[in-house]
Amino acid sequence: MARGRGRMRDGASERNLPLKFWRGNQYVFKGEDGILVNQNTITLNNGQGKPRWRVRQVRNLFLDVVAHEVSAATQRIPSYEVNPSTSDPEDISAARLGEKVARYGYDKWNLRSVSERVVTYAVVADEGFAWPFWDSSIGPFHLDAEGSIGEGEVGIRVFGPNEVYWEPGLKFDESRWHAVEQARSVEDVYAMEGYQGGVLTPDAAHDVDGIEHNRYTQHTKLVLVTEYLERPSAKNPQGRWLTLANKKVIVPERPYPCTDSDGNAVDEPVLHKLSYFTDPDSDRDMGLGRHLIDPQRTINDCINKMLEWKNLAMNPQVIIRNGEFKQRLTDEPGAVYHAVGSGEVTWRPVPDMPAALNNIKAEAVEDMARIAAQNDIPSQVESGRGIQALIEKDQNRRASFIANVAEFHSRLMRHCLYLVQKHYTEPRLLKIRGLYAAERITGFKGAQLRGQADVSVFPGSLEPRSRANIEQKILNFADRGWISPEAAMAAINGGTAEALILSYEQDVGRASEIIQKIREGPEVLFNQPDRPRVGDEVQRDPVTGMPMIDPATGQPPTVPGWMPRPFDRVSIHKTVFEDHMKTSEWDLFSPEQKEAELLYYEEILNIEARNAAREAAMQQQMASDLGTANAARPPSAETPDQPGATQPGAQDAPA
Repeated sequence: MARGRGRMRDGASERNLPLKFWRGNQYVFKGEDGILVNQNTITLNNGQGKPRWRVRQVRNLFLDVVAHEVSAATQRIPSYEVNPSTSDPEDISAARLGEKVARYGYDKWNLRSVSERVVTYAVVADEGFAWPFWDSSIGPFHLDAEGSIGEGEVGIRVFGPNEVYWEPGLKFDESRWHAVEQARSVEDVYAMEGYQGGVLTPDAAHDVDGIEHNRYTQHTKLVLVTEYLERPSAKNPQGRWLTLANKKVIVPERPYPCTDSDGNAVDEPVLHKLSYFTDPDSDRDMGLGRHLIDPQRTINDCINKMLEWKNLAMNPQVIIRNGEFKQRLTDEPGAVYHAVGSGEVTWRPVPDMPAALNNIKAEAVEDMARIAAQNDIPSQVESGRGIQALIEKDQNRRASFIANVAEFHSRLMRHCLYLVQKHYTEPRLLKIRGLYAAERITGFKGAQLRGQADVSVFPGSLEPRSRANIEQKILNFADRGWISPEAAMAAINGGTAEALILSYEQDVGRASEIIQKIREGPEVLFNQPDRPRVGDEVQRDPVTGMPMIDPATGQPPTVPGWMPRPFDRVSIHKTVFEDHMKTSEWDLFSPEQKEAELLYYEEILNIEARNAAREAAMQQQMASDLGTANAARPPSAETPDQPGATQPGAQDAPA
């Protein structure tokens, strides 16, 4: 642990310097001893500080760059997908329920704020970390043999790179242990569950800029707490969790805090890391902030030089030749001054500001934009295709970071679902913002998830989109007839196009689910329970038109549950099955599996044939009705009875 802490200290100043710049404290530099030092920005009455003529202002473009990056990575809600571990209908249902719990937890566990803080750490200070945990101090409270105990809820703590360290020389995921070092109030430490550390001596101070945690005074009420997390191994299958302060263990040793629904320790980091750039040659990754410091310094320097030039060269002053003023000049508007002698009074000439200062500043601004992939569209680029190409170039540079954010969300939510399955032992009411209305799940328990926690978040669901792009996409769908005008208006009003392709994704998912059942054996597909007939599937009495009744059961006849349903879009199912039957996996299928898939495909073709016949019949009926209506219409006096016949008065028309 000592070696890892030393490595953390080595790079602390490099990560704290971008944090200070982001906060606007940009007159900071690293001294020879590696400690950050503040440069004076004010002039003191005793003559100390900066010279009076020296300007030290800040134009914090660093903040703007970071805000754009954070907004791009957090503006959209992750699209959580929970993959069922088997084709068992109960596991599939539990996985769908897990997706609803994930959407519920995004609001309940404040993941929007968590992701914003972690992304900000990753962009500015190289790395951000999140630790999901079970917070038993949250009510409502229940009485038991030991007193009152909170029902509890999932909580998430966020850490910066100076608070987390691991085995030196290894990447974060490769290390067999991780540690968190954080300054916490003594009262907070005493309130920890299972605390047995006795009286603690404050030994830490927390600087607002996060520079040091080991400086303290006698008035400090913070103590440095270290959480040591050792992953499961063959030697220790349950892993270890130690909490230390004042160089002693203050909470009894506990098992590794990441466990699945069965209580087994999971060999993956408890902390979930996010970084902007991956450094392949270092155990620590890089952020964007450290690369923006130098151009930001140049921008500040140029602006300050401009202001100093303004103060020196653009200060309105009067020159008297062969004379002197009788009173002192002031800044009073319209004041009249009297001169002694025959002196000539004139304004001091003002030279132009050097253009080089503006040029250097403009180049520094362009450098920041280029480094951050936030380039402005050049004025000479006017074509839509050229503008789109430049926008896509910047978005492609950011694509790898968006993929990191998607992976971070998937790992974080998987850990949260572990906690839900283990600790949601009391029936709960879940309120979920659904697609059509708020959905309520009453009496929910974590056991209902049946261990389904394989969460996926696709990067495409997080890619930033402007409102103009969304509206254009919606209008394209409407122009092609893929969606109704009402759906297009609703989507434009809501500012999101995700709902438009939801039906398509559900059909693809249904077809993929059928193929998965066939992979596991045709019996898995054919053993599904029968379902009632719907629509054209219903057999009706030719005389009365009422649904036929099965005399054996007294109920309407049913159809096998594996068959396509009337509300399935068979064209999408057909494409999915045709693509699958072209793969090498299809060639390796057993004859029984191929027969099952072809049987489903044949039923798709039958439905298409019935739909085509119905449409042809409808068109024929419409044509027949139109012909009957035309035949019944009386001939018009203005319409010629035969082609080529002339209307009355046509001969008299002038040539």
